[in-house]
Amino acid sequence: MTSNKFLIGYSGHSYPIIEALNSNGSQFIGYFEKVENEANPYNLAFLGDENEYLFTDSDFVFVAIGDNIIRKKISEKIKKSVRLFSIIDSKSIVRSEINQQGIIINAGAIVQPQCSIGDGVIINTGAMIEHQCTLGNYVHIAPGAVLAGNVQVGECTLIGINATILPGVKIGENCIVGAGSVVVKDVCDNSIVKGNPAK
Repeated sequence: MTSNKFLIGYSGHSYPIIEALNSNGSQFIGYFEKVENEANPYNLAFLGDENEYLFTDSDFVFVAIGDNIIRKKISEKIKKSVRLFSIIDSKSIVRSEINQQGIIINAGAIVQPQCSIGDGVIINTGAMIEHQCTLGNYVHIAPGAVLAGNVQVGECTLIGINATILPGVKIGENCIVGAGSVVVKDVCDNSIVKGNPAK
């Protein structure tokens, strides 16, 4: 049985996701949005609102929304009735098992051994996740960010572009680490930190 693959969210954030799926010889057949996008660079069919669509047992869905909170909300609702799938770009290096739902690992990203990655995680272009890191559900690791070994990142946290997290650091839930920051010590839940060293 051939599975149908659908996209929720069709904007610039979704483009690398579409390319990653294409790099594995597959493609989306359509997308869901509240209104049809004028820009349609991948010629995907507009399918309307995902809440009004009748999915079948052979359908798979990917939530391509960068905002962690919105991605979590939609994913948690839709995965009660539809299978969310993960996408690993053929130009990435992944040395850990990826068993959760809705993960994207973009081109040039590296995930080293013994990492644990939660549902709905984004590991963006060129990011590096070193050995034994733990990423909670709906974490977003931005392009070029580097997590050294044994880093822990809590649910719905954003690690900004080119940020560096030193070995063993624990970052709480719902945090934002600013672009280019160097995090040298643990970060409490619901914090925003930036700078070198990050404060």
